[in-house]
Amino acid sequence: MYVESKSDHIFSFSILTRDAPIVNNGKATCITVPTIAGSVSILHSHISYISDIDYGIVNIKNQNNHTIFYVEDGVVEVANNNVSILVEKALSSEQINMLDIKNEISRISKIKSINLEEDNRNKIKIKRLRMQLSIVENLKNSQ
Repeated sequence: MYVESKSDHIFSFSILTRDAPIVNNGKATCITVPTIAGSVSILHSHISYISDIDYGIVNIKNQNNHTIFYVEDGVVEVANNNVSILVEKALSSEQINMLDIKNEISRISKIKSINLEEDNRNKIKIKRLRMQLSIVENLKNSQ
């Protein structure tokens, strides 16, 4: 779900990974985050909030544009009109290579699992890779 907000209600946000800040002190009017309980839209003056992030798409809307990131495994914290998204992995649409992802999905699909646990891990990897593909495909279709 994506929520529209008034353009004069701006708040700060950051997306950070272990390696480096992806966005530091960005400005937004609405951010939608994929928490483990489902998507949460954050607007100006949102109550203090903290939740785990599984994997999925972070939608960021500001006065001028709409930005999308793919994220995996982390935490979102909201306090005093500041949103901190701390994740293991964050990719912008420009960083997602469709050919590499399709090749990786094909490679994983061909693996003969030796047990149920490995099979489940491979299925999760494929779901995450397909989510990344959907970002690029949706952007291509909208242009």
